[in-house]
Amino acid sequence: MLGVMLGLRAAAVRGDFRRVAFWLGALVVYPTLMLLLGGFLSYGAAAAIVVLSALAISTRHYWRVVVSLGLISFLGLSLFVNYMRHRTDIRKEVWGGAPLAARIDSTVDMFRNFEWIDLSNKQHQRVIDDRLNQNYFAGMAALRIQQGLVDYLWGRSVWEGVLSLVPRALWPEKPVYGGSPKIVAEMTGLVLSATTSFGVGNVMEFQINFGFPGVIGGFFLLGWIIGTLDLKASVAERRGDLGRLLLYFPPCVALIQPGGSIVELTGGSAAALAAAYGWKWAWKVWSHKRAPLRGSSSGRFSNASIQRVSAGAPGGDRLARIPLPREH
Repeated sequence: MLGVMLGLRAAAVRGDFRRVAFWLGALVVYPTLMLLLGGFLSYGAAAAIVVLSALAISTRHYWRVVVSLGLISFLGLSLFVNYMRHRTDIRKEVWGGAPLAARIDSTVDMFRNFEWIDLSNKQHQRVIDDRLNQNYFAGMAALRIQQGLVDYLWGRSVWEGVLSLVPRALWPEKPVYGGSPKIVAEMTGLVLSATTSFGVGNVMEFQINFGFPGVIGGFFLLGWIIGTLDLKASVAERRGDLGRLLLYFPPCVALIQPGGSIVELTGGSAAALAAAYGWKWAWKVWSHKRAPLRGSSSGRFSNASIQRVSAGAPGGDRLARIPLPREH
């Protein structure tokens, strides 16, 4: 995601449409693999949204952003309603271990009778409401707490998030899992399938732990953490310090799970941080072998490469703030 984001932005600022097409092609690789290998569209779509959002806020042409967001939203919702119509068939092939050709064929079926989003279409309305509206779970849990049928968790799921930091390799019997079916079933009283996930979501989990103050405090804390990591990643990118950028960007992205649980937020961000240290080490070794930058191997980009690109390229004043690899 980080590599595609930097490459796509540099190509867009230069006006190099061939490079833009190349990086857009790279952007759809992960969503495609997630669909063919896992049967999920949401994870890949979230990755694409993060990349395109970062690109959108870096432009100075606001009307282009407005038009682009409108177009992307229209295409995204159209893709969503068609995916939901074929999701059962796609997952039947993927989860059943079907050959890759059969998985591709079931996915292509999604585009054979493609329907554009129509908000007056009752079927499209129902699909969007059933899948994206989590008010039902949250409202039912709040009502049951009000009626005294269940009590607040008082931080129990927060503690489970702390336990999720322990690798399962060190604690194989760890009783903490992602997916949230247990906590959603407990708080709503619904009988849910154990074979799939039911995202509790940030709103509901903050509420069932500490009530309305939990929602306010939880989002304040989560927003502060994400904002801090995002700011530090931006500063590192502006300075050309890719090694430090790698430490902030992956954990920040891992915390953006509005439909996930605290277990997934903490465990995912910890795993992302561990992976980030690995990537930072790899970048440091690679950059040291290529050529020590600024007399060290700190993993910084070369000022000379930035100046080479910015001198004569369209939008050069903005390119001067975009760090590029030394051997561009």
